[in-house]
Amino acid sequence: MLSKRVTVTEGGKRKRVSSLQATLMRLAEKSLKGDMKAIEKVLSLAGEMAAELEAQRNGWAMSQSDAEILERYVESFAGGEPNGEEFGGHGG
Repeated sequence: MLSKRVTVTEGGKRKRVSSLQATLMRLAEKSLKGDMKAIEKVLSLAGEMAAELEAQRNGWAMSQSDAEILERYVESFAGGEPNGEEFGGHGG
């Protein structure tokens, strides 16, 4: 369903993109107009993408269950920044 091609207008030009890409374009558009829910979702997705890219760069990928555990951990400490000591890291 998300790979289905749809037509969108961008910069006055029509083009065909996947439904997923069109949805993300609309989300970005709403966030730029100040929609707080859209802003929160964009920031959340950006964080997830950054973590995934970092994991790929380091040569490891997180399993779905590990990602869910990490997400629950981060949510439980919303507003705080873990220093890594909980996992034997060298926090600062």
